[in-house]
Amino acid sequence: AEAMQRVLVDLIDLSLQGKQAHWNLHGPNFRAVHLQLDEIIDSLRNGSDEVAERIVTIGFAPDGRAATVAGHSTLDRFPEADLTVEDAV
Repeated sequence: AEAMQRVLVDLIDLSLQGKQAHWNLHGPNFRAVHLQLDEIIDSLRNGSDEVAERIVTIGFAPDGRAATVAGHSTLDRFPEADLTVEDAV
């Protein structure tokens, strides 16, 4: 359950970072990458839902609250500025 909880936190954070990239993306091929990010984000959200459901199945409570994700994600912090298509890819 602990290992799956760590994966859950990182999946949620990655989906949030993907959305941040989606909103701040600019440059050549913007539209294609913008749409592809939506697909990736959907996949990450589905994956996090599956992990959370498996945590419940083995008798534990998943924790996807914002404070938990912010405090326990192992991902690097996402840049706060505009994002070029090249940097996003």
